[in-house]
Amino acid sequence: MKRFELRGNVQDVGLRIELISIGMHYNLKVYPTNVGEDRVVVLVSGEEQNIQRFYDYVKSTDTRINKEGSMYETTPLQDDNGPEPDWIFENQKFIMEQLRKGALEFFEIKQLLKRFLETMKKSGAKKKRKRE
Repeated sequence: MKRFELRGNVQDVGLRIELISIGMHYNLKVYPTNVGEDRVVVLVSGEEQNIQRFYDYVKSTDTRINKEGSMYETTPLQDDNGPEPDWIFENQKFIMEQLRKGALEFFEIKQLLKRFLETMKKSGAKKKRKRE
């Protein structure tokens, strides 16, 4: 298992989900974890050559979905002799976290749209009264 860190603008930019997706392309197990506001620790397991290709790609390509702000910095790839995470559990936990986040954002948008439509309806009624 290997590890590296990404530092900089790494929060709320779709980085972790992209890392998992790219890792799947390289037939790797990838576990990215937020650490503080400006770091993501990435654990990677799989064939050595695939890990190196994955790392090289992530280091040279801005993999964030939202590319606002400057690209992250990548620390050197290194061995990690710690215990391997429960990959399935951690990815399921991550998926649930992302679904919840998306549901909350959807609910906020729905509420904003509802208020906007109510305001437009009231505004249209006022204009209609003025014309009469």
